[in-house]
Amino acid sequence: KGELPMKLDSIARSVRLALYGVATPLCAFGQDPAPPSATNASGLDEIVVVAKRFRPADQTSATGLRLDLVDTPQSISVISREMLDVAGGRSAYDAIDMVPGVVKAGEGFASEAIQIRGQDSGAPRINGIDVYSSSYLDGYALERLEVVRGPATVVYGVTGSFGGEINQILKAPTDTLLGNVGFEFGDFDRQRVEADVAGPIPGTSDKLRGRLVGTYGDA
Repeated sequence: KGELPMKLDSIARSVRLALYGVATPLCAFGQDPAPPSATNASGLDEIVVVAKRFRPADQTSATGLRLDLVDTPQSISVISREMLDVAGGRSAYDAIDMVPGVVKAGEGFASEAIQIRGQDSGAPRINGIDVYSSSYLDGYALERLEVVRGPATVVYGVTGSFGGEINQILKAPTDTLLGNVGFEFGDFDRQRVEADVAGPIPGTSDKLRGRLVGTYGDA
């Protein structure tokens, strides 16, 4: 009469040990399984998962609303400078895959087409201005990329596209002198030179600031 509860208790302990991931030797019913060793019980390495925030909070240049991006009652997507670097895109066209509801519609003959919610996005904007260009700026010149979808495009007036708008925000001047030069070389004799200089303009008593960004590539 006392064997059945002992067997069930032994099975329960074996199941608990198995669920905890501790290997136990086979044992007959009525026998306690071998206790886990100290190495198995405490030798597991600690795993720490750290999240990295990519989504910027500011969207005032896209909607004119002084709200955080998460609180904005519009369909807005913002691709930050850091996200452009991680994506490795050379232009807004290369990084647009990260935006929901936006697809590439093809490129060729120095033009790039993008569709937002099934509609042509129209000419890309630079700092909110419609430049009537058929291609997008080099990503090296951009600080961020804003995609406004649906009715939110009324912020651009009668020139706003029905499906959505893509606004390229240029790198802004800085209060202190900044300089950056880069070189790239690759297959098919590919070469690229980048330069970025920003800061106060000499002779203006630090009242005027500017930024000059340029790239040259060949293959």
